[in-house]
Amino acid sequence: MDQERTLLIVAVGVAVAVGCFVLWGPSTFRSKRKKGHVVGLLNLGHTCFLNTLLQALASCPNVMDWLMQHKDNKDGSLVSALQKVLHVLNGEHDSEICDPYAPTEVISALVRHNWVISPGEQDAHELIHVILETLEDEMTSSSAKNGSLSDILLPETGAQGDDVKGPCIVSKSVQNGDVKCDGDQHLSSPISRYRPIRRIRMQENDITSSLPQSVDNLPIQTQQNPSPFRGTLTSQLKCTECGFKSALRFDKFDTLSLPLPTPAKRQHTLQTLLNNFVSTEIVKDVSCSNCSKEQEKPVLTTAMKTLNFGKLPKCLCFHIVRTTWNADGSPWKREDFVDFPEFLIMDNYTHSQVQRNARKKMKNLENGDNFKEILRETEVNGNISSTTSQKQAESPSPSNAKHMYRLKAVVVHTGDINSGHFITYRKGPIKSLIRHRWFYTSDMLVRRATLCDALLSNAYMLFYEKHVIPVI
Repeated sequence: MDQERTLLIVAVGVAVAVGCFVLWGPSTFRSKRKKGHVVGLLNLGHTCFLNTLLQALASCPNVMDWLMQHKDNKDGSLVSALQKVLHVLNGEHDSEICDPYAPTEVISALVRHNWVISPGEQDAHELIHVILETLEDEMTSSSAKNGSLSDILLPETGAQGDDVKGPCIVSKSVQNGDVKCDGDQHLSSPISRYRPIRRIRMQENDITSSLPQSVDNLPIQTQQNPSPFRGTLTSQLKCTECGFKSALRFDKFDTLSLPLPTPAKRQHTLQTLLNNFVSTEIVKDVSCSNCSKEQEKPVLTTAMKTLNFGKLPKCLCFHIVRTTWNADGSPWKREDFVDFPEFLIMDNYTHSQVQRNARKKMKNLENGDNFKEILRETEVNGNISSTTSQKQAESPSPSNAKHMYRLKAVVVHTGDINSGHFITYRKGPIKSLIRHRWFYTSDMLVRRATLCDALLSNAYMLFYEKHVIPVI
């Protein structure tokens, strides 16, 4: 009996030792790190998708500020886990920590919320939505206990007639240009949850109102402290026969999925992808309530569909959709280079600016003939060419821009569709002497980089933050 007990104790001790080695690695690879340094992260077994996203989030001060505003977090919550890990990554921890650091508390918090991360490689883009939805769950449940009248009065800005819960992936289909909130095909296997994420798709077959709403005081969502990634898109239909306009429609988003144009090219620009995303489209077989007046059956017409940004978030996250499909249905990864700037001006993509640009051009437009010419141009590709798009208006100068963003992090996926590795280029911590420096992070490896290195990388995800020009 004593021998069996001794063997059991030895076996448990060996199991614990092996587990610690697997989890934290040999101590020779870890050192005590003081404040003011970017800290690396241990790969706990195909967790580069988590490490790359944590480094990107740590580079965004607005994310840190948003998390710190939530004071009612409990031990074991995702809010408290991210607060700690992001502070560690930015070297803002209160005491010395081991570098590289093991972000086990983040994984544990997701498991407590019933997220199932299957073994193997995962997708960093899907993970950000998992994290944002979980954070929203925690913050909403906490604020519900201390709710106010505004919780009841502020409407949900999802699809009309459809209550949409959780963060939304907004993408634009390459084939038909439909705007939808949906999960894209990723570079790896998905993260699953016991309860599925609901999805919405914009309805575009009915023009029911001619009174557009105002976006000036548009509430983003019922959550009192919304995510810095939460913004809204506006869409509207206009009948080509009578000019009748639908009500302005609002849909929320947390990230923007931008497909690469077809056919494949060696190089694109981020502005080109944005122009394609918001390009005006021709939608056929639309029921127009104005044309259907005094008619026995609904009249189907052709409509122009416009898409713009209603409210831009503090943090913009772009997802470059690199997965495409062969004729036989097999997926493959595109390696097209996307040229993106350090400073991005978004003014011309907002609904208010588009309306101002349209009023300026109204005097120079020929109503009938010009529109018929546009229709002929769009018969082949289904959307208005860039030469006639209102997005071609000159961008405001940086000093006059109201919506200027600055690059904070770039997530890169190396490898093919089935396997690979995620790395991040990120800015230094905002509260440190290295805030203007760029760093290359790959799990535990952290080394100096340059802005040029980041701009020349083959981006999979881009993180921008709203930039305020200091007044001199």
